[in-house]
Amino acid sequence: YMGGDVFGNGMLLNPQMKLLAAFNHIHIFLDPQPDVPVAFAERQRLFDAVLGWGDYQTDIISEGGGVFLRSAKSIRISSTMQAVLGMDVETCSGEALIQAILQAPVDLLYNGGIGTYIKASFESDADAQDPANNAVRVDANNLRCKVLNEGGNLGLTQAARIEFAQQGGIINTDAIDNAAGVNMSDHEVNLKILLADLPFKERNRWLKKAAAAVTLQCLNDNKEQAIVLSLAESTAIHHLPRLIHLQQSLYEEKRLLSLEKDVKKFALRPVYAEWLGHEKNRIHEALDAACFATHSVFGDIFLIQYFAKPLRKPFAQHILNHVLSSDIAHTRICSYILNRYGLCSIHYLQNLSQKPLQNVVQSLLLADYILDTGKQYEHAFGSTALDLEAWYEVQQAVLNFAEGLLTLEGLLTVDEAWLKKTKTAFSNYGKTNPDITQLVDVVIAIPLAEQMQLPLSQCLSVAQLCMDSLPFAQLERALRTPLWASDDAHALRCEWLQRLQHIKIIAATHILQQKSQHGQINVSQWLDHPLGETLHDLIQQETSNHDEQRLRYILALTHLQSIVET
Repeated sequence: YMGGDVFGNGMLLNPQMKLLAAFNHIHIFLDPQPDVPVAFAERQRLFDAVLGWGDYQTDIISEGGGVFLRSAKSIRISSTMQAVLGMDVETCSGEALIQAILQAPVDLLYNGGIGTYIKASFESDADAQDPANNAVRVDANNLRCKVLNEGGNLGLTQAARIEFAQQGGIINTDAIDNAAGVNMSDHEVNLKILLADLPFKERNRWLKKAAAAVTLQCLNDNKEQAIVLSLAESTAIHHLPRLIHLQQSLYEEKRLLSLEKDVKKFALRPVYAEWLGHEKNRIHEALDAACFATHSVFGDIFLIQYFAKPLRKPFAQHILNHVLSSDIAHTRICSYILNRYGLCSIHYLQNLSQKPLQNVVQSLLLADYILDTGKQYEHAFGSTALDLEAWYEVQQAVLNFAEGLLTLEGLLTVDEAWLKKTKTAFSNYGKTNPDITQLVDVVIAIPLAEQMQLPLSQCLSVAQLCMDSLPFAQLERALRTPLWASDDAHALRCEWLQRLQHIKIIAATHILQQKSQHGQINVSQWLDHPLGETLHDLIQQETSNHDEQRLRYILALTHLQSIVET
């Protein structure tokens, strides 16, 4: 239906869209070889006038097309339309024609209406819980489109989405694809609460002023929420155990009803979309319980960012006093972290550090702010770009940086002045060391500066000297590989990653104390240590035997600790 609804909105997003067929509860529209600009203009006319397919100017439809009644018992199918829909019959009922449209060999099948039209092949019509469309419903394994978009609600059953994805189709879920509409409704409610004290006309004037900015916010949020599913696909390739652990945790908390052990089945976008919703709820509940927005400097920052720019200054105090301020801030923080740093990001760091969730969230927000990765994100996912691998490397660097910050005492009490000072120090350091992995390597400079009350710039240089002199980076990288994915090995990994952080701080402290006493820095004592050569050999040697390889790394780590502490 073009009359101002979800489908109509979707059909006006791209002037180059070649709409071949559509249907609603009354009509079926067919245009086998559309004049794209002319058809777009006609759809715009119908949308603006809130009209349906019955009002379409049929004289501009290509030969063999037309507008037909869904209830028709017999519709002639032209040869051109047969070719477009992949049919081999000359006539069929309206219901059969709808089934053909659903199963057409096209690039995109867009669901923008009401009704569950597709089920899994092993499901019954009763499983779809939509008896009104039993006669037109098709099975997911018969779909021939490349991409399926759910602009409406529940166009497919979840089992159908998974079956379509298993055969190579690209699909999210309705909760992902049409979330912008829900998001817009939330913004509308929160804005009306914000502006409740204004006279009616003045309130509406401000709403109109903010409309374009809110629309852009909602669309960007929706885009990022789809990107996180693509990042989860990258995680499945590079760090599959993280997803396995997340699923297990959600199941143990009774957020998931069952465990899927078939990796080929659970490593699919519709499955990740379901997990994303549960993980957001888990994090939001924990942030609420910890009153995170009250204790963290990021509470007000994300609360203010939620509201459109035209409203931020004129209503600054009203925003801070919004009755739903904590809920808004927690929702935004949760979405921001998961969308940018991955479905597993918070759970992974919780699992690794055994720190409270609110500390993990704070560390990720600090890492994001200090490393200032926004430009890299925009570069990876600009209007036409989609460089998942480039961003995935940044994502892992931010996670590792956040992990390093979790040793910092008073993590939740840092203020805006501290944030700006720390960001400036890392920005200046990054001018000569632009590689983000180098910045991650020197994260210990932050707790070191806090503990020793020294300038951060000085601690950054010393931290880099430690990383250059001893094989911390190599051993950290080794500990983060799937080699340590099993439960027992993972426990060892967690223990040694924390120990490594402590050892780095000891090493840097020695250097700082040595410099203050003698005015010079000498690391030859490390390089000439009797265990130095053995340590080097242990790191370089590799074997296909996982148990043996892990033992070598543990021994190497023990030697490294001895070298630094003696």
